[in-house]
Amino acid sequence: MDREVVWFIRLSLIYFLLGSLLGLFFVINPIMADTDHISMHVHLNLIGWMSMMIFGVGYHILPKFAGKFLKSPKLAELQFWIANASLIVMLRHRDHCPLPHSTAEPEWIFVDQAFGPGNTHLPQHFNRT
Repeated sequence: MDREVVWFIRLSLIYFLLGSLLGLFFVINPIMADTDHISMHVHLNLIGWMSMMIFGVGYHILPKFAGKFLKSPKLAELQFWIANASLIVMLRHRDHCPLPHSTAEPEWIFVDQAFGPGNTHLPQHFNRT
């Protein structure tokens, strides 16, 4: 395997271990499971584990399917460093900045539309006979 593929896969397994340990801490100490720490747990697993694993497997499989070599291993290495640095910076700052609770902010409009108070009646429709 290429060096970049091994880096992505190894680091994704480390992120999986960190995210899983954080989840175990939530089971042991539920007081620790506040919004900021849950966000850290989710991002470690989704961005750290899943995305890095997808990048690593993609860099290994897709060139083989195409029957070609990777055009730019330097670009793959750059993606590795940027993706991991930005994940670590995001985790660091997300831990200290609470999630916005106002749905008036533009990025929360979709969340409010999809899961907000207007849609809380949906489970009632499934219980009708």
